[in-house]
Amino acid sequence: IIIGHSLGNYSASILQNIIFAVHVPVFFAITGYLFKEHRGSRYVKKLALSLLLPYSFTVLIIIALSALADATNLPLIHAQSQSVLSTLKAALYGAGADGSISVLGNAVNIKPIGAIWFLLAMFIGNIIFNYTLRLSQKTKLGMYAVPIILATIGFILGVNNDMRLPWSIGAVFVMQPMYLFGYKLRQRHLLYNNKKWLYFGAGVVLWAISAATGIFLVERGYAAYPILAMVGAMGGSYVLMMVARGLERLARGNKIIDNIKRFIATVGRYSIVALCVHIIDLSNLSVGLIIINLFTKYGDMYTVGVVVQMIYRVSICWIACVVVPK
Repeated sequence: IIIGHSLGNYSASILQNIIFAVHVPVFFAITGYLFKEHRGSRYVKKLALSLLLPYSFTVLIIIALSALADATNLPLIHAQSQSVLSTLKAALYGAGADGSISVLGNAVNIKPIGAIWFLLAMFIGNIIFNYTLRLSQKTKLGMYAVPIILATIGFILGVNNDMRLPWSIGAVFVMQPMYLFGYKLRQRHLLYNNKKWLYFGAGVVLWAISAATGIFLVERGYAAYPILAMVGAMGGSYVLMMVARGLERLARGNKIIDNIKRFIATVGRYSIVALCVHIIDLSNLSVGLIIINLFTKYGDMYTVGVVVQMIYRVSICWIACVVVPK
């Protein structure tokens, strides 16, 4: 996700398509893999603490830094939008992409809150999938029918920019099959059976086909070929899970790889912290832009600047993952 947001002039390229095909869907697949059915309101309260609380805290930081930027004109920070009020409205609506919504026949423009929409989507998505599992106890068809129907609705909404629903509900619907995919991976032990390398190869092919046919914008619920985008997201997620398994195995007895694994695992364990810090960086800090400007000012080294910017952004997120839990 951090690399996907740091491509600069390399956006709208096959590299971006490859990253966007899987960088958000894999989180929903992993959530499905680890999912357990819950009953009662305690689950919703737990989700609110783990997802809505960091969302709210991050929004407050973005608003505070935006106000500070307006008051001081410091070069290292900038406002997220033209006014604090517009940022607050965007946070309450929780859209991941711009668009509009029709209210009493009038189109109201929607300002996106940015990539932190993911936390709201995960909150709603988990609740929906939990009820899908409960429904499946009454009819097995429901386990498959509900995600497919919701994803279809989500893609239909994504085609229409005038149907940008609050709390990124369109994206929530689109990602329901990813929950089911991850859930079935664990239920049927598909990461561990004898055909796992066959599945791995198929996953690479599906991921490549999805990237070749266009970009998958989950926050908009848009893909040129929705079915290819979905199976590509599943294939890519499987590949990333298998790569993670391989990294675990290679790390045993190899100190260098073990250190790489520990670095990645730290960010993975505290991925919500990493996401929130990344969003604050995107919304309010000018460091990434300054880095690129430095490399382009003193020579034609734009690509080097983009890479250094990525290293900077990953590094501050990793530092946050180490410091914040303490």
